[in-house]
Amino acid sequence: MKYIDFKILFCSFLFFVSSSTVAQTIDSDSVVYYLYDHVKENQGSGNAWEDRIIELVYRGDSVSGCMWGTSDEFQGAREGYYPGHYVIGFKDVRICGDSIFFILDSRGERFFSNPVDVDIHTSAEAKERGWHDWTQDPRSAYAVVPCRGYISGDTIVMKEVHVKMLHSYDDFYSFCGDMLFVRTSLDSIRRIDRRMSPEDEKMNRKSGVYDRE
Repeated sequence: MKYIDFKILFCSFLFFVSSSTVAQTIDSDSVVYYLYDHVKENQGSGNAWEDRIIELVYRGDSVSGCMWGTSDEFQGAREGYYPGHYVIGFKDVRICGDSIFFILDSRGERFFSNPVDVDIHTSAEAKERGWHDWTQDPRSAYAVVPCRGYISGDTIVMKEVHVKMLHSYDDFYSFCGDMLFVRTSLDSIRRIDRRMSPEDEKMNRKSGVYDRE
């Protein structure tokens, strides 16, 4: 299991948010969804099962969030196999001006063979409702990754974060390149068929179980 130097990361974050000047207007006590449309962003050649969804929940002065995404956020590169899929709640969410920062922590979570429905908010619920574990061993990926982006109007651009690992010569990039998330209604997201084909999902399914420790 691989960990990140969060002291370095936090210093970088302080510099990052200090340059923020533009605030997004969001009503308190609201839930807002943003969609990364993989098909659209790849000129029609992408896959809906590689979409990502961000949920931000505003309650007074506090904000929390959740993300539905793929194992690519936790791995520097993927070749020759399909990604795993997750739903993970944010840790350490911060919004300052036009900047957003949060932590994705996969410890204690699961990766699945198919995208998790947007109405499911935990790995435990997905498992109870019949989602199958991913065929790959997620313990080879990074357990905790930093995420940062810029908010502008109805969009969030998640930026690639380059972090040097402690006691390792490996570099890590969370989010492989910038990703554009567009504010989208929950009903519109529900209407998207994000499932893999039955054949591909079966290939992506694990017969045993790997748990994050």
